[in-house]
Formats: sequence, structure tokens, C-alpha cells
Amino acid sequence: MNPSFTLALSLLLAATSRADFIIEQKVDGLGQQSGSIVVKIHDTKARAELSPGISYISDGATGESITLMHEQKSFMKVTAEQGRALMEEMQKQQGTGTAAPTKPVATGQRENVDQWPAEIFTWSSGSLSVKYWVAKDFPNGAAIQAAMDKARADGLGALNKKLVPANSDLPGMVVKTEMKMKQKTVTSTIVSVKEEAVDAKQFEVPADYKELPTPAFGTPPAK
Repeated sequence: MNPSFTLALSLLLAATSRADFIIEQKVDGLGQQSGSIVVKIHDTKARAELSPGISYISDGATGESITLMHEQKSFMKVTAEQGRALMEEMQKQQGTGTAAPTKPVATGQRENVDQWPAEIFTWSSGSLSVKYWVAKDFPNGAAIQAAMDKARADGLGALNKKLVPANSDLPGMVVKTEMKMKQKTVTSTIVSVKEEAVDAKQFEVPADYKELPTPAFGTPPAK
């Protein structure tokens, strides 16, 4: 599993709430997963439809994540412990220690993202740099941002808690994010947010799917 891809994905999925939400984002830079990504949120769980053949489910309560590969009818699970090992590998690649991240810095620049006037903030650490477009007047933005931080409790959700600033460090709703890590750039822009009921069954693994082994994180391949 590519650490930079996982970091970008954790940024996209770091949202949960007692209410259900359906969030559509336009994503560029994730290879075959670029394009329109729909994230469905129910309680502490989030499901992203990355492509017609791949879905990604995360649980902020347990720290587990599951990747569903529909064409092969298979899935891969990452436990909270494996997530922490992945975090250590990502910190090494990012070139940072385990200290809490610094807070974003206001640039004084402003730019509209769709219909939303936004202020631009920047943040960097090691080889990772992030630019945030923050809309103070986004409907229900404060509640959504608070819910995003709530999701970063354990496992993969905790990855970006230690690698990047908290959403509460920003004065509004993040409507666009540009992340650069070494030679890779991933941009995510919110298209829409709907408060709508999501069936809990969508976060379950189908009974006929076969589990695949999870790669060992931070462990050199056997000779």
C-alpha cells in the first residue's frame, strides 16, 4: 500500500458525525481513483466509492479500514495496529518526527472556490506541504469541521491527526485542499454536502467476498 496514497485518502475520509452525510468531492492526482469521489458517512463510519470497482470503508471508532474490490469479490482489512505501523512508515517518508504538527499559516490571499469566498492557508512539515482554501460562511461548516476532528480517534483516522493539523485549527470549512508530498500532488475540492440517511448495511462486507492478506507495513520483504 502506497503511504502517500493512504495519507491522501485519510484526508478525504476524515469526517464522521451522528448525522448521516453524503459528500461529493472532485479529486485530482490519485491516479485511477481521480475524478468524482462520493463519500457516505453514517455514525462513525465512512465509505468512499473510489471507482466502479473499488470502495473504501473506515471506522473512526475501531480504527479499522476495509478496501472492497468488487470485480474480484475480495476485500483487504487494515487493523488499528497495522494503521499505527503505517503511520510510522509515513512519518519516515515525510521526514518528520512524532511531535504534534504546527498550525496552518494565513497567507492573506483570497480566492473563490465555486460560489464560496475562501481564505488560503498553508502548512508544511518535512517533504509534505498542504494548502487549504477555507470558507467561513459554508452552511453548517463548524459542525462538519468538528465532526471531521472527531473521526481522527484511532487507526487510519489518527494518521492525519499526527501528520497534519486539526480541522479546528482553521477558521471555517475546508472546501479545497492541495497536498504535495515529494513529486506527488493531490487536490480535493468539495462539490456538495448533503445531510441524508445512509443505510448501515453499506458499511458491511458482502458475505461472498474473500479476505486477502494485508501487506506488512514497515517490514522489509523476505529474501
